[in-house]
Amino acid sequence: MSHSITIEIPDALFERLQKWTEAANCSPAEYVSKTLENFLPDISPELPEPLRMELWSLRQKGDDELKSLATGYLSIDCQEEMEKLIKKRGINGLSGEDEERLNQLITAGNEMTLKKSWARLILKDRGLILPIT
Repeated sequence: MSHSITIEIPDALFERLQKWTEAANCSPAEYVSKTLENFLPDISPELPEPLRMELWSLRQKGDDELKSLATGYLSIDCQEEMEKLIKKRGINGLSGEDEERLNQLITAGNEMTLKKSWARLILKDRGLILPIT
């Protein structure tokens, strides 16, 4: 199913749109649709449901909370524990319990990176650009 919308855009923007559609060899409607698809990311259905719900709920957060999330880091304790386990893995290998803990820490780091990225996207949508730190 698809929907049709009508928008008004300034002449200068329409001229740029025409140039891009000529280069892409498609209609303005196709180009705008493809561009929106690229700029309105979706959350992967392969992520665990609680994480997907948390990412969607970020849109309800205030700017300050999003800024804090976007500039946050995994705790120093978690980072140090991960470094120790990675070194230990390289030297003697890890027990099953240590390997599981390392995987948990890596997952936590990956999830934090994903949350930071979504927080930045939401802030950008709101017109707030944070410097990369």
